[in-house]
Amino acid sequence: MSSKNGSEKPAAEGDWSFEFKRAIVGGLSMTCLLLAGLLYVASPDINNVLLAGSLRIGVVLFAIWLALPQLRGILAKVPSVLPVIALVLIVLCAARPNLFRVVGSLVVVLSALLAISNWIKKFSPKR
Repeated sequence: MSSKNGSEKPAAEGDWSFEFKRAIVGGLSMTCLLLAGLLYVASPDINNVLLAGSLRIGVVLFAIWLALPQLRGILAKVPSVLPVIALVLIVLCAARPNLFRVVGSLVVVLSALLAISNWIKKFSPKR
């Protein structure tokens, strides 16, 4: 990146790691999509499970690759335990679909409490 006067700005220390991870996700996405394309060309009339799986995984990885810069900013503001809790809740909902109503209610209540606590922090006096 260069600024208006043409001088190079030094990259932040963690940027190369993030770009490397993003490149890996992009490469895996393209690999899955290419595999799906090759499988489709090789046998378009057969119901191929590998084709469907690689296509779905490739599309999801591509969406993650596109969203990584925004996710990086969001995850910097979120407490580190929240993504772990979200992953556990997703697995529970997949394993027990009837549990979704209870988990959905918990998510709504926890989201409301988090929003209220952030609102209170915003107006509390600085120490």
